[in-house]
Amino acid sequence: MATTAKFNNGNLTSNTIERQFKPENVLKAVIEYPKAKRPFSKLVSAFAMPRNHGDTVTQEIRHGMMAEDNVMSGGIDASHATLAIGIIYSNNNNVFRVEEYLAANNHDWNAALENAKTDAENDGGIKEYSPDGIIYGKSGFAAYQGEILPLPEEGGVLNGFIAKSSLVSAKLSWHMIHTKYTERSEKLDSRVGMIARHISDLGDVLAEAKEGQLQASLQKQANTRRMISTTNAAVVTASDIDGMDVLTYETLEQLGIQLQDNRVPMDTELVIGVDLQDTVTIGDGYIMFINRAVVPTLTRIVGPGGVLAWKDKKHYAAGTTLIEGEVGSLDGLPFRFVVVDNLQVEKGAGEVVGANNDNGDGDAASVETQTASFKTYDKVNDQYNYDVYSGLVVGADSFSITGFGYNSTKAVHVPPKRDVYNDLTASVGAVVADWSYAFLCTRPERIMKVSFNCIKSGAAPIAA
Repeated sequence: MATTAKFNNGNLTSNTIERQFKPENVLKAVIEYPKAKRPFSKLVSAFAMPRNHGDTVTQEIRHGMMAEDNVMSGGIDASHATLAIGIIYSNNNNVFRVEEYLAANNHDWNAALENAKTDAENDGGIKEYSPDGIIYGKSGFAAYQGEILPLPEEGGVLNGFIAKSSLVSAKLSWHMIHTKYTERSEKLDSRVGMIARHISDLGDVLAEAKEGQLQASLQKQANTRRMISTTNAAVVTASDIDGMDVLTYETLEQLGIQLQDNRVPMDTELVIGVDLQDTVTIGDGYIMFINRAVVPTLTRIVGPGGVLAWKDKKHYAAGTTLIEGEVGSLDGLPFRFVVVDNLQVEKGAGEVVGANNDNGDGDAASVETQTASFKTYDKVNDQYNYDVYSGLVVGADSFSITGFGYNSTKAVHVPPKRDVYNDLTASVGAVVADWSYAFLCTRPERIMKVSFNCIKSGAAPIAA
């Protein structure tokens, strides 16, 4: 009977063939996962902390005399003691000037003020009151354009302005990451340059970790100015969001008005190179960062006139500079939507699916909507809660980050070293990165988010 030679795969199991010394062919080319995108780092205005200046960074913000939160002196003429400006608005938008009540109240300011307030209350309630006047603006004073009083012949003290500065501060925190290796693993590995690869890999982790810190800081800041997309007056917090509280054209319209109201610039400067000097300015609207799961919702939004408002980026790419991750915009709205794959989703932070609470914020969604909505199972309470998605807007020049420059840029190699207590044979080395971080928010009104529940692809269009 003839003998058949068989493959050994490295083992000496037959006398008919030689040992197989190379049982596989390992390709030299390596397939690597793509590096994570870092969209928020491109918004950074960064500076390095000097040594020996403590662990707190503080910046002065100077408000010009014509800023909305600086007021006129009230237009009081010291030589005549005549109050020129004092405004009360009723909810019916009627104006009650305190000065018009002075004569009937023996020029007693407090009595005139109380009578003016009473009339405003009777006219639907007080909407806004300004003890002093301002040139233009609103936010707590009055949406009223006060006049510049003419100087009488005998002189006086008129039209005084004030200016102020405010200080914002941030605390530094310190962080580190590392990876260890054995001397033997580096010597016996058939791949060369393993230490250099560890340094490169940990450097990527460092960049992604700092990006995560920055996103967390921006999300936390935006939580103080969160707008809920809802038509239900009982829904006031993220925990009230149910399957009916989806992103709508009307909500985005209101957010755009609020941003413009806060005077947030529509031009955003992005870092596009390896240093902070290589930048590009993106105009034509506000950049809204979204999770990829939100895209199907955007494409179904119906605008005025009952037509779909979605405009894919390919329709306007030739006339502008596209942002990395940009997917499109909505007709008539000042937003350009940029997908961030790891943008924070508040899993299970919304209303209980199917809840029927007595306080009026129960789940109004139908069974079909509940099924189509993103939700998370709560094992502890044996229930499903809606997930809360957000669109994040970060206005230009709204924040800075800082740290000590000497330890915030790269990973370094720590070679094995003999240690009488821990490593007598110098067998273990490491690659380490450490950095310091502080988030300094200088214009908090420019960082906002709109929160909503997200519907899975395939649902019906979303009306304005």
